[in-house]
Amino acid sequence: MPTFSESKIKEIAEFLDMGFLCYVHKQTGEIENYPDELKMPYFEEELWEDVKKKIDDDRENFIEFEGMNSNESFRVMERFVDSLEEGEVKNRLSYALNQSKPFKNFRYELDYYDDIKNRWFDFKASETNEWVKDQIDSYNENTE
Repeated sequence: MPTFSESKIKEIAEFLDMGFLCYVHKQTGEIENYPDELKMPYFEEELWEDVKKKIDDDRENFIEFEGMNSNESFRVMERFVDSLEEGEVKNRLSYALNQSKPFKNFRYELDYYDDIKNRWFDFKASETNEWVKDQIDSYNENTE
């Protein structure tokens, strides 16, 4: 079982957040990844053939990490809005989440508030790191 330092967890979380499928070799701890075709349907598959084959040929020796689905990503946005102090920003972001296309509207509203946008990026990174840690914990529980 590889060790998962904070920097390795952060690296996995960043790949997942960018829309990659992420795998960690159980013996070496090496991280492998390639674009998730559901999240990046137009990536150049031939550029990733070697990595994909390496993982597919040795699947049982890799731990697979999954990115958040849209429901979980939405809940992260809700938790962020809940963490804000009462006021105009919180109201605008809450309103954005309750409209059609909440992801687009949320990002649009954040563009008006650089300091809140930076807090959002930090919050989202922290939540994604916790998401990865939960998967590590789940893997450890299932292999004991």
